[in-house]
Amino acid sequence: MVFPLVKLGYLAIRQISKPIATAIKAKAKESPFLRNKILLPPAQRELEYNLSIIAQIPPPPHLISGKHELIIIDNRSGTWVLVDIVDSLIG
Repeated sequence: MVFPLVKLGYLAIRQISKPIATAIKAKAKESPFLRNKILLPPAQRELEYNLSIIAQIPPPPHLISGKHELIIIDNRSGTWVLVDIVDSLIG
């Protein structure tokens, strides 16, 4: 008897929270304060964290060959070497 009531309560909370979340998203699109001071800083920190994790992963060996062979001394310099190589190939 208790489990169906808990399930029903959970469903009610989900149904009530959907319009609230939609309203918050709509306000975030309109309000520069909410967007710039509350929502963007955590998203930017998460993006920086993800990029730092990606920068630590060395490229696969089959992608390092020929005249564009990379010698990665540390993560930061290896990333910038890769950026310079891509920039020279594109530009």
